[in-house]
Amino acid sequence: MRPAEKRAFLLFGFGKFPSPSFGPAFMTDSRRSTTTSALALCTLFLMAFAMRGPVTSVGPAADVVLRDFGLSYQAFGVLNALPVLAFGLFSFPAVTLSERIGMHKTIAAALGLLLLGTLCRVTESMALLFAGTVFVGAGIAFLNVLVPVLLKAQAPDKAARAMGLYTVVVGLSGTIGTWTSAPLAHLADSHIAVMAVWLAFIVPALCLWPRVKTDDAAKAAAADKGGMVRLIKTGAAWAVILTMGMQSLTVYTTCAWLPTALTERGFTTSAAGLAVAFFLFCSLPGSLWLDAIIRRLGSLKRTAVLMTVMFLAGIACWQAGGWWVWPGCFLAGIPQGGMFTFALIVMAMKSHGPVQMAQISAVSQGVGYLAAGLGPWIFSVLYTYSGFFAASLSLVAAVLVWGIAALSASGPARVFR
Repeated sequence: MRPAEKRAFLLFGFGKFPSPSFGPAFMTDSRRSTTTSALALCTLFLMAFAMRGPVTSVGPAADVVLRDFGLSYQAFGVLNALPVLAFGLFSFPAVTLSERIGMHKTIAAALGLLLLGTLCRVTESMALLFAGTVFVGAGIAFLNVLVPVLLKAQAPDKAARAMGLYTVVVGLSGTIGTWTSAPLAHLADSHIAVMAVWLAFIVPALCLWPRVKTDDAAKAAAADKGGMVRLIKTGAAWAVILTMGMQSLTVYTTCAWLPTALTERGFTTSAAGLAVAFFLFCSLPGSLWLDAIIRRLGSLKRTAVLMTVMFLAGIACWQAGGWWVWPGCFLAGIPQGGMFTFALIVMAMKSHGPVQMAQISAVSQGVGYLAAGLGPWIFSVLYTYSGFFAASLSLVAAVLVWGIAALSASGPARVFR
């Protein structure tokens, strides 16, 4: 293995290097296998960098997008809602498509949709802007379901670390998109730079993907048609689905409404936005540290309880207002990122094969993102008629549901059989 390949493989902490005592033939096969795994992991993480930024970068560049396309605020609201709706709706057919054409071709199709959607959005056509946004959402929905499955296949003994790093990269993609889009849009005085910058990740991933082998996963997918229907009949699988669903609902509801609640409590608009950015930033170490937290506590159930209590404490700090908002963002942000990784880890640990993991991933993320679209609306109704205290009780309820569901999903048995 060349030094650069060895550094890339060690960077992600996966696998063991072959011992030189096995002879030249073994070394040749092992070197090829390790190089292939390193290439697959690097390609998957390139994909992960393109899985949130194309969506989160639109909102902060609102003034430029509104000007360039002549959109009304209502139309811009629809534009922002389309990706989350697409995440939910297109998660379900991801497994069906992979069963028919194979996982490798499905990933290639997802990257193709991302490329096509991005190219549509760098035009000046309003129709292509909306169509491209749907294409981008559909492509990301497929990747949401299948990338964790392939990560587990490439690093079966390091699933927890793989899921943690994957979640961090996805989170970084969203954070970078949020923080850089407005300066980039104003610097270029156009929406094109904001949309086109993500081609730097999409194009290399699409070029490298044909060299990544996923034959086993594709063959297995073709052999288990109808498995998703059997899966969703099990109560234990729904525990994971509810964990993912409530996690998605809480993060999208918090991002949508916490700034409004804070400004009405005396925060400036910029300070409220900074608080939400801090909340999202804190989710990154939550994702990265979860593997260490699980090992330190020695139990998935103890971890689920800790994450639930931390988020509830964060909501209490938001209620207190003032400087308590900042520790509240930290206390809620850590479990927000951690619980997404927690759900992926449970999927990886409890599934008895890549196909079943793809099936539970599709259902849980489909339900999760549909719930994410519903959560802000429920909160808005409660907030309008009852104020922040009553509305925040909906977040408390969602967090309690995720805690109970996570405890149920953390049992020692293989829960998806």
